[in-house]
Amino acid sequence: MIRKRKVKIISIITLLFVIVSLISLKSLNAKANNIASKPSFTITDLKATPNPVKVGEDILVSGKLVPEDFETIAQAKEIVLVLDTSGSMSGNKIKNLKEAAKSFVEKMKDVPNLKIGIIKYASDATIVSNLIAANDSSLITTINKLSANGGTNTREGLRKAAYLLNNDSESVNKTIVLMTDGNPTYYSKYDKLDDSTPTRYGSGSSTNSTTMNYTKNFAKDHIAAKQYNAYSIGYGLDNNGTKYLKQIHQSMRNISENTDINEKNGFFSKSDGSITEIFNEIADDIKNSYELKEVSLNIDLNQSFNLNIGEMKLKLEI
Repeated sequence: MIRKRKVKIISIITLLFVIVSLISLKSLNAKANNIASKPSFTITDLKATPNPVKVGEDILVSGKLVPEDFETIAQAKEIVLVLDTSGSMSGNKIKNLKEAAKSFVEKMKDVPNLKIGIIKYASDATIVSNLIAANDSSLITTINKLSANGGTNTREGLRKAAYLLNNDSESVNKTIVLMTDGNPTYYSKYDKLDDSTPTRYGSGSSTNSTTMNYTKNFAKDHIAAKQYNAYSIGYGLDNNGTKYLKQIHQSMRNISENTDINEKNGFFSKSDGSITEIFNEIADDIKNSYELKEVSLNIDLNQSFNLNIGEMKLKLEI
């Protein structure tokens, strides 16, 4: 009778999972050509000790599982920059915004399977770049052409952003980055997600509860409800501007207005002269949030470990 000790087989299984953890990291960094799309192993140095074996002796089976390089398709990702280009952004502000936005794009350009879109908003909102590959040089060209003029229609900026992200790909990781330097002074009542320019409401010079209600309700119904990631950047805001941006951000994130929020929630209320640093910090946070999902690995060890003794073939049961 040949006896098998469970503890010795368990030691093999433990070793296997250590190797699998290395495979996960390797798959993210593999760069060679013609790499497989699925994980695979080769088994080497498979042996039984002692050999030959005597009746009644314990047998230790050992070997090496060697993982092969493989690559997997990265999850699709989309980011829309919603940039305030109202008249108050003229001068150094629009210059600094351009540098910050370009720095953001540069940081993100090597992220695989990522598209970036750009919305500029003032009295109305305009899609200046549809969702295109993050390494497309036209993104930088588009940012360089931004100019400042008009009021602040934050709701329309968010509506156009939601329109760009409103596609059939539910598995896509979607993010909105909203930047503003002032209070919402215009709004629309139009809820359809399209590229139209609806009727504009508001004074253009002040913010009231109606402006905020229409803006917050849209953010809650079309951004929070879709569970998009959201970041907000305030550029030189006064106390009222910070309050309004905070309420809009809470609506985008579906966070109660009684809850205090900060950078950990994606809310950057003060940026003044450090707006490039804020954009870079958000870029790093977004990159760190991307994960390799839907990964599973099933291996039937009984198909791989056979013990031959003379003319007998035994499978090790686990």
